[in-house]
Amino acid sequence: LATTPCTAKWEAARDEEFAHHYELTWTSQSGSKTVWIMSDYYRNPKPDDMMKTWEYSLGAFPAGTYSATLVAVDPWGKSSAPVTTQFTVEQAEPVDPGTLPDAYVNLDFDGTMRDANGKVSITNFGGSVTSANVTVGGMSRSVPAFVTTSKTSYALCQFKEFTSAESMKSLMAGGFTVEAFYVDKDKSDGQTRGVVCGTEYGGWGLAETKDRMPYLIVGDGARNTYKSVYATSAASASELTHVVATYDPSSSKLTIYINGALQATSSFSSTFFPGEGDAFNRFCLGADVTNGNKGTHYPSSSMVIADAKIYTTALNATQAALAFDKAKKDLGF
Repeated sequence: LATTPCTAKWEAARDEEFAHHYELTWTSQSGSKTVWIMSDYYRNPKPDDMMKTWEYSLGAFPAGTYSATLVAVDPWGKSSAPVTTQFTVEQAEPVDPGTLPDAYVNLDFDGTMRDANGKVSITNFGGSVTSANVTVGGMSRSVPAFVTTSKTSYALCQFKEFTSAESMKSLMAGGFTVEAFYVDKDKSDGQTRGVVCGTEYGGWGLAETKDRMPYLIVGDGARNTYKSVYATSAASASELTHVVATYDPSSSKLTIYINGALQATSSFSSTFFPGEGDAFNRFCLGADVTNGNKGTHYPSSSMVIADAKIYTTALNATQAALAFDKAKKDLGF
């Protein structure tokens, strides 16, 4: 059943003092749900310094008409008049399971490092955007790539359209896939490496264990609580390895594919929990992000990333194989 992620957005309440919290209730296909959202009064004692707008991910909805009601509550427990609205979700266009959908983020390393779709901004911290000699299936050629050159080099990426932790949930609500075509040659200290990774007490990340096993890790329901799925075969130390890792709320499954072939699945039980602080909408190439906009966790001093994409849907097995074939073709293999 095709679904569409929905997000509630509203202007901050005005009062003689400030709004202590908001009560948001909405109907969905599974009934009515109410959440209590604490305002930021504890961080900004002056009302003028508090957030001016708020948003909250409601999850993914099939086509239909729904309603949402918002109430603001002041520090003394006095409630505002409720504001109710109806919203209609149009029938989402189903994706042909035999074709590869367009990527939401499509990173390009040809001459400069950019997202071809303009969905993320990228800052290079000491890495090299260069023509790198890589091998696939025993064949070698030179391709555009991002290369880390030390344990302090990485690229920091930031989503432009998701400006709060709650809005990041809307990206995950309908499913999520991260794809990478890379080789990590740095294993001298036997540590975990971030490949396309944004975890800080939550969030999501594609990484590689000290034994070269690619895995997907996702924040699951609460701070510092994660679910993961691990590949059952190691990535190459010399050739590019193609990884597709998916987060699928419709089946509560994490899945990982290596070079177009299914490796493993794992279950999760809760909803996506975004990264903490300013890490909520950021991720790194060649490392993992930390609060404070740094890529100092799980770095690699010698990682080559020739392709990286993010999809706003969970790719199936056919699509994972298509993504592998396309990645090879795009690089000339």
